[in-house]
Amino acid sequence: MSIHAGTGDFAYCAGLSGVRFSYYMYIVAIAWIYVVLMMSITERTAVAGVMTFLFYGVIPLTIVLYLMGTPQRKRNRHRAEQVKGMLTAKDATMQFNDELVESNRESSQASNQDSEQKTDQKIDSTLLTEPALVEPALQPKQQPDTETIGKK
Repeated sequence: MSIHAGTGDFAYCAGLSGVRFSYYMYIVAIAWIYVVLMMSITERTAVAGVMTFLFYGVIPLTIVLYLMGTPQRKRNRHRAEQVKGMLTAKDATMQFNDELVESNRESSQASNQDSEQKTDQKIDSTLLTEPALVEPALQPKQQPDTETIGKK
């Protein structure tokens, strides 16, 4: 098993599973800054102390931490692309579902209107063809036939 920056192999070997390796690198960085600070304090002049702190501590540590963080940045970028892809797919699915619901709603409204019109036409034709269904007040009164009245 090898030690790689940004992996849990070191933490697993050390019995520290569940803790990321990168967190331990920060402890090493803090310890290195402390050592370089002590070195810079012991320099003879302030300029030499500042130069020691910058060139032995800050600049190399910045480069090392940047390089050690590259795999994590790649993983984060890849994860963000995956999430964006999932959100895009989810939005497309939701849009498709909305369009499907809308088309179903429109077709059901059209079929309801057609069935209502057919029902209305059927009722109108029934009323016109079957006088028994028309209310008696609406039926025209038949005039008594004078010939049949006189013969009785």
